[in-house]
Order: sequence, then structure tokens, then C-alpha cells
Amino acid sequence: MNRDFFFEFAGMPKSGKTTICDAVVHFLKREGYTVAEFHGGGRYAPIDKSALSSLNVYLAIKAAEFILVNAERERSSFRIHIMDRGIFDRRIFTRALMDLGTLSAEEGSYLQTFLEMPVLQKHLDEIFLFVTHPELSLSREYKNRLIESPGRVMNDPFLQALRKASLEERDYSLNRPLRITLIDTGTDDGNIAGCAQTVLNAILRAVGGDHHGLA
Repeated sequence: MNRDFFFEFAGMPKSGKTTICDAVVHFLKREGYTVAEFHGGGRYAPIDKSALSSLNVYLAIKAAEFILVNAERERSSFRIHIMDRGIFDRRIFTRALMDLGTLSAEEGSYLQTFLEMPVLQKHLDEIFLFVTHPELSLSREYKNRLIESPGRVMNDPFLQALRKASLEERDYSLNRPLRITLIDTGTDDGNIAGCAQTVLNAILRAVGGDHHGLA
């Protein structure tokens, strides 16, 4: 195998992305695959979380950096790179910010063009796009928490914008060389094993591995 593989988990918060991602990564490692992980959320980013537009640019650059550094590395064997929020996720977030008027059309267009560069997109083997109902996302956010109050992203208007942007980005990319699997956990709530198996099967097909079931 003379190249690495890149898979991105993108979409709405509290839609099951990280849960499914963790289950798949655990399985792949137990099966002996070499897995590299990228976590593209803003929790630990050294930038003011209230400055959503600047945070979005920072995270976009970090995701692009991860792809470029690893795609060009010297290798004796292949790795599977799992990106929990990457360049496609940044396109979704950028579209949502523009729809909400938080980001100007001009600045959003510049960033979208950067994220759509072939030198980045050509390395993505598949994107797993997670969406859910905003009210379900919020209920998952508040579960077992001591407080229930809207956040900068975890509020109904922003979640509505993210769902809309996720589906619009999926439709926009239909005529482009991107493989996108839509996973709606709003209609399949709680079926973690089933969703994880769907993702795992797609990854194994891409890398030419055997199709095992998740333990």
C-alpha cells in the first residue's frame, strides 16, 4: 500500500460523531491497523471561543495542516487517518456563520475557496456526515448536566443553521469527487452499533480490509 487513507467525521454537534468515531477507532486499533487521530473541535484552541469567525479560520488551518503534513510523509506502511471535524466540517460551519450573518459573504467565500482546494480535498477518501434534529441535539447536550442554558453553538437557531448547512454542503458536493455518507441519527436515535458498523464497512472497503463485525 503506497498511500495513507483519510476519513472525516463532520456535521452537527451531539449528533453521534465522536461516539461513533471512538467506537470505530477502537475497533481498527484492536484489529492491528495503524490509526492516526485528529480532533478538530475548538475546546482546546488557544483563541477566544466567543470569536467564532476567528476560531473557525484557526480550526480550518489546523485541519488543512494535518492533511498536508500526513499526506506527504515518508511511509513504509499505510495509516488510517480519522478526522473528527476536518475541512468539510469547516465548510459547514462557515456556511452556517454566513447564513446567520456572523460572517460576511466575502470572508466566507475566501475561506470556502481555500477549503475546497484540490490539494486538500483529493486526500479525503470518505466523509461521514452526521445530522440530527436540533431538539434532540440539545437534549443530549443537557443530559446529566447541572445546568440547561443555551451556548454560543448549542442553541436552536445555530443548530438549525448547522443542519441546513450540512445538507446544503452535501448537495453542493454531489458533482464533486467527494464520497459522502449521510448518517441521520435523528431518525435512528440510539443505534450506535448499527451506525458504527455502517462507517466501519465503508472504511474497510476503502482500505481493502476484511469485513468484521464490531465486538
